[in-house]
Amino acid sequence: MTMTFDPMAHPRSGNGQFADKLGSDPEVALAYMEGGNGFPAPQADRLDKVAVAVDAVAAGCETPDSIAESLGMTQSRNGHMYGDAAGYLGLIEVINENPKHYGLTPLGEQFIEMEPDQRSAMLNTLVADSDIVQTYNDRGDGGVEELLEERGYSGETVTRRAQTAA
Repeated sequence: MTMTFDPMAHPRSGNGQFADKLGSDPEVALAYMEGGNGFPAPQADRLDKVAVAVDAVAAGCETPDSIAESLGMTQSRNGHMYGDAAGYLGLIEVINENPKHYGLTPLGEQFIEMEPDQRSAMLNTLVADSDIVQTYNDRGDGGVEELLEERGYSGETVTRRAQTAA
């Protein structure tokens, strides 16, 4: 079955689950929700590994540890980075916060059914349409750093995540 990705059929909304989590500062939650489906700004630099994270979740690897293992990495931190990056793009969502478990979104379900070239096209579109990359394209590193600082990031975190946008 051949499927094509129509970005207009999958608008990227800012309605992530982040605002409903206990202990979340409402102002921080709103800032996160402005882009990224309730996920933090990504620091995962490899789109191929973002795709593997989506495949891993589809195969039942729903935790950061199991995603990291599917990526051939040993640190749970890497599973969080790539899982959250896929979530930022709207492909997966958090279905349980403690302990963290991911599940596919309808867009993620469509993604796993696509042919490789269609998956690449979808990833490229989702990345290009993300607020952080659009900010980079419009205003460069400085613009991304300002955006991240407005969202509550500071120090090296701003630099690392701005590098990801670049």
